[in-house]
Amino acid sequence: MKYNKLMIFATICGSLLWSACGKKDSANGSAELKTLKDSFSYSVGFNYGMDLKERELNGLNYTALLNGMKEAFEKDSNFLITPEMYQEIVGKYLEQNVEEVSKKNIAASKEFMSKKAKEDGVQKSESGLMWKILKEGNGRIPTITDTISAHVSIEMVDGKVFDDSRKYGEPVKFPISGAWPGMTEVLQQIKEGTNVEIYVPYELGFGKNPRMRGISPNSAIVYKLDLMEVL
Repeated sequence: MKYNKLMIFATICGSLLWSACGKKDSANGSAELKTLKDSFSYSVGFNYGMDLKERELNGLNYTALLNGMKEAFEKDSNFLITPEMYQEIVGKYLEQNVEEVSKKNIAASKEFMSKKAKEDGVQKSESGLMWKILKEGNGRIPTITDTISAHVSIEMVDGKVFDDSRKYGEPVKFPISGAWPGMTEVLQQIKEGTNVEIYVPYELGFGKNPRMRGISPNSAIVYKLDLMEVL
């Protein structure tokens, strides 16, 4: 079953050495990592688990998951689930999971936007977009045809940071017309040097099937943006 093995090996890269010399306490229900093979095995499982967690596939049946992995390595036939069944089952479960996560995120988005609307200094457009200027600049106001240089962080309403240009050591450059959802409207109303927080409701965000991994379906988004320069 190559499809299972590919999923496993795709998660190996990145932190295999993280626990190469580690040891888990068996008193906490974890096996001791006595050998390099033990640590390698744990690392594969850890990375696979982190991958599933990032995809918000929580609450799985871990016994069934481990049995599936075990059969993928030890058997050549007579699997409980065939490759054809696999595709249908995974598709159906992922669709169901997206619906459940979306419902939760929509509720969280509405609550978050409602609270923001009551804060001092928060502006709101007819589209439902909100923003708050933390520091007013005094430079040019960009237009839809301009390209800008800015420091931007993208955050979820729970405070989780999806990405931040500051960690790369330099601002990002992008055209106003190609800005992320919800950002274009505000950028055409602020001046160079402005520091602003932009609150994007789920209806104006990345949608039910966001293309950016790590962005949850139908979630509200917070941009923290420093408009450095209109290029």
